[in-house]
Amino acid sequence: MNTVVLQFNKIIVLLTILSFVGVLPGCRSFDEAIKSVIDNTPDADSNRVYMTGTRPYSESDGNNLLLNVWRINSDPFPDSVLVYARVMDGQGNFISNLAPPYYQGSKDYKEIWGGVKEQIGDGGKVFEIDDFDVREFSDKDGIPFEIALALDYSGSMGSNITFLEDAAVTFINLKLPQDRITIVKFDDTPRLVVPPTQSKQELIAQYGRTGLNGFGAYTALYAAGKLGGEQIIEAPETHPRALILFTDGEDNSSAITSSELYDFCKTNNIPVFAVAFGAVNKEILANLASGTGGRFYQTNDPKELEAIFKDIYLSLRNYYLIHYRPPKVDGKHIITIALNPPGGGSTIGATAVYEKYGYSSKDTILTPPPDLPNRVLFAYNSAELLPGAMEHIQPWVEEMKRNSRLVVEIGGHTDSVGTFDYNQELSERRAMAVCDVFKSSGIEERRLRCIGYGELRPKTTNTTEEGRSMNRRTEFKILRQ
Repeated sequence: MNTVVLQFNKIIVLLTILSFVGVLPGCRSFDEAIKSVIDNTPDADSNRVYMTGTRPYSESDGNNLLLNVWRINSDPFPDSVLVYARVMDGQGNFISNLAPPYYQGSKDYKEIWGGVKEQIGDGGKVFEIDDFDVREFSDKDGIPFEIALALDYSGSMGSNITFLEDAAVTFINLKLPQDRITIVKFDDTPRLVVPPTQSKQELIAQYGRTGLNGFGAYTALYAAGKLGGEQIIEAPETHPRALILFTDGEDNSSAITSSELYDFCKTNNIPVFAVAFGAVNKEILANLASGTGGRFYQTNDPKELEAIFKDIYLSLRNYYLIHYRPPKVDGKHIITIALNPPGGGSTIGATAVYEKYGYSSKDTILTPPPDLPNRVLFAYNSAELLPGAMEHIQPWVEEMKRNSRLVVEIGGHTDSVGTFDYNQELSERRAMAVCDVFKSSGIEERRLRCIGYGELRPKTTNTTEEGRSMNRRTEFKILRQ
């Protein structure tokens, strides 16, 4: 794989929701790669539907729903893709109870989720994704978030600063008790005005509706984003993170580049939710957001800011996570997701796009021979192998030494205790722990595929300790023989 391909895959994770496409050339920084073209035209499609609240499906009209892809994370490609989707009604309510663990219907929930497809390129080959999972996340999960607000107080905001402050206060008032929020105001100098706190009262008091008093200079956008991010990275890794980055112009004062902010956020697993008001360099912000697994917003109407900030907070809390293994093919991947509203209503769909290069393969998944063990178990909250694990691993090592063509996937899994992000990371460590045994036994790394599935593929129930212990495991699949 050449340097251009490597840089292309590092910098671009192209997210298109319905009609928006943002492409960033490889091999250069964000600032070098994007011409300084100001685009203040917001997208005019279903991206503009903002979440206003939540409503169970039993209280909704199945004939008046839309399916919306809010964001996508293709970093785990080619092992998996994570699609964050929302089902909403015409009033902006998130429609809940359409997937586990909150689904209460009598039939398989996958009959509601009509299917997932990937098309390679415009008019290219279509792959049906039969093996996919959907999991609903909601306020009821009780997961604590670490959120940083970096807000533009440069002189160009003028009288619009009041609309920004209204939006920030709306965001704060939505805060659940377990969440921590930190606030950075910036012009040419970022200033930490509220350190991370769970107290809504402290946030309101310390943020203050100051207007541009004491501010009003140039714009240190990237430095402010990093300062905000630095406040939330010391929190436990089980707490999801988010950086909300608001600006009405281009950076002209930071000591760091957009590329350095991108690298910082990627390294520390911080998705960026960039809100662009008015005349901004849309390409940089859009790719900073999509490249970190976040979301890009743009508006010319200051009265819309409050709805956008509300949409961000509610959507961090309420979504359907669709998880699947994509076709291992280079190029533009056009995802199509279908939903069949239960009890009637027409099938609805949504489309998202990402690009990957340097991965083409003809590998297919095969069934392991019945005489080989297919599971290695782990203790609670641990990636250390239990005594006796080698009894399950050694037969695979011997089989791979006998058959030099054998390529094996080692998939890590967890129970449902803890947050999704933490369980995803733990499952990856479990897969790597087993992979390390294979490598130390003389199996080449190129013949191993280590992937974490988190909590999405339980073997049995998570309601009992016995069931949870069976779900803390790695499993083997033959990819080539």
